[in-house]
Amino acid sequence: MADLIQKRFSTIETILKMLNHRELMFRAIETSDKRQGNAVIEAEFFYLVAEYKKGLSAEKQKEVTTVFDYKNLLSAKVLDDRRATDGVTKLWFNSVIIDLFRLCKISLYRPLNKTSLLSAMTPIWSILSDINEKQLSLIPGTEEYDEWTDTLNAHITGLLGRIKANITKLEQIGEQFQEDIAEEGERELPDAMKLKFEHASKLYRHEVQPLSSFLDKDTRYEKGDGILLTIDALKNVFVRNGDLEYQALMTNYYLQYLDLFEPIKAVADNISIYLRKTKEAIAQHNAIESAYVIIKQAYNKTLSADRRLKNIKLSDLQDLAPERTLGKIKRPAPIQIDKKPAFLSNVFNELARRTLQNAHSIDDKLVFEDVIQKDSAVAIRHSIRLNRWVTSHSWPENVDFIAHAYEQLKNTFEGFKVPDLLEISSTLVTSKQYTIKALPAFKQIREEDPDTGVVTEMGYCVRHITATGQHSEGSDGNQ
Repeated sequence: MADLIQKRFSTIETILKMLNHRELMFRAIETSDKRQGNAVIEAEFFYLVAEYKKGLSAEKQKEVTTVFDYKNLLSAKVLDDRRATDGVTKLWFNSVIIDLFRLCKISLYRPLNKTSLLSAMTPIWSILSDINEKQLSLIPGTEEYDEWTDTLNAHITGLLGRIKANITKLEQIGEQFQEDIAEEGERELPDAMKLKFEHASKLYRHEVQPLSSFLDKDTRYEKGDGILLTIDALKNVFVRNGDLEYQALMTNYYLQYLDLFEPIKAVADNISIYLRKTKEAIAQHNAIESAYVIIKQAYNKTLSADRRLKNIKLSDLQDLAPERTLGKIKRPAPIQIDKKPAFLSNVFNELARRTLQNAHSIDDKLVFEDVIQKDSAVAIRHSIRLNRWVTSHSWPENVDFIAHAYEQLKNTFEGFKVPDLLEISSTLVTSKQYTIKALPAFKQIREEDPDTGVVTEMGYCVRHITATGQHSEGSDGNQ
């Protein structure tokens, strides 16, 4: 009965024992890289286990059998699932476990810089070149054909596995840099910041940027095309040759390499942002440090030596000045920028008024409407409408034009108020079209606001208006 009970290990024990036999997992990952996802066909996995056990001692063989039994792997959470798809049973490995062994494998290699990437491409380019020069057999099923296709397959999957592992490592580093950006408020020590900046800069130049360029679908090198263009060329070879199996395999490889571009681009963006912000922080720190040294030297030269001196000499602070002298900014005319904000507000209001005077419609958007207050814009529109009415109105002669305007406008002109009569009077008095005659009489206009109950009163001297016969173009009291 005891013989029927299969030995089980905990998750930690299983992973530790798997690391002792990591070569088997490396082969399993290479097999899974032939397909998208972390699945390995169960029969292929059993074959890999059987091949790996050859040459091991009996005790080691027993350990491998127990550890890599699918029931133990499921129990230890190394496998997410074991299920059949399309009539084939597959083992679905936990993605974390796959990434762990990818990192383990990448640690055995030198970093993937431009030189190592091109070195990995060299045998693939060589095979493609031999195919184009017809130095390799293109007859499926022959020994030579199987030999070079197996070699090609090994080179492509090997490089794919190394890149995936390298990206996993770089993603973890990129996430750390992203956290450093988010924690911008917590400043690091200057020396630590500079050291980290140098490390990030070197990593970006030697690993991230070359790999990002390598995975771009349009990359070409002096010795040959980039990986995606090369795989596409190989796929076309198998299309012409009628080998559907390797045609599908090349398409699969192409998609897997293509999927790696976005993750490495995200890593490149994170590190690039970190480098830019850290460079600014270092420059700021250096400037502060330099200024401190200059001020301290000036202090030691004057105040600390002679207690009678009360001020540091400006000549000793000359090094704080900018490297290039700035030219004097001349005061632009006619706007006087040394005036108070109210002056500039009046300037913009006047510009808006003059712009609206030439507008086809009173409802046209003011050119300067974004820089003046909303109430000011409404007041300008009202004023322009009022002045246009004054200019176009037929004024009766020898009558009290203030009283006349009040009777004409109080019920018909939108937004009319008693103070508007002052603007009407000012417009007519300054107009060249009319002559104004003041009489020795005074009147008062009194109006109550029906909504608020506020009473407005205006006293004025009675004036009569007479046309002069002069009609100067654009005479509206604003000349």
